Formats: sequence, structure tokens, C-alpha cells
Amino acid sequence: DRGIGDGDCGSTHKQGALAIRQALEDDSLPCDCPSSCLNALAKLIESSMGGTSGAIYSIFLTAAAAELISDVSLSALQKAFQRGIEVVMKQVWWCRSR
Repeated sequence: DRGIGDGDCGSTHKQGALAIRQALEDDSLPCDCPSSCLNALAKLIESSMGGTSGAIYSIFLTAAAAELISDVSLSALQKAFQRGIEVVMKQVWWCRSR
């Protein structure tokens, strides 16, 4: 993103990936519960990546997690990711309209 941003996109994503890898190695993600796992990933990503990317991924994961509290079927996962996209798009639109 050097041409239009501050040039930290690669390093920001690397920080997020390293944090996820460390959490997996430490067995600190609640991988047995999709909703809890996505919420934990949202917090981890927001704190490790920071910036706009971290916030967007955190919003997406948090919205998706809310849809997986009582149903973890494949169709629920599809709906969860769709909801995450909708919430991110709503936030982007709201920010642009201000």
C-alpha cells in the first residue's frame, strides 16, 4: 500500500500472522468452539495488527462470531461470514459518509 497508504500493509499482516501462529503453538485459542475462537482471534488481531487492517478484521470476526453461538453448521458458517462482510461494509459506508 505504499502508493496510497503508509506502506505498512505487509508488515501489519505479518504481525497478525505471527500472533496467530504463536497462539496456536501456545494452544491459547479456544478452537473447540467456533464462536469463542473467532472472538479470540478478533481480539488477537486487533491488538497485534493495529491500524485499519486490524480494526477491519476484528469487526469482521466479531460479527461472524455472534452468528455462531448456537449453530455451527456449514450453512451457519456461511451466514456468519456473510454477516461479517455486511457489518464491515456498513462501517466503511458510515465512515465515508461522515
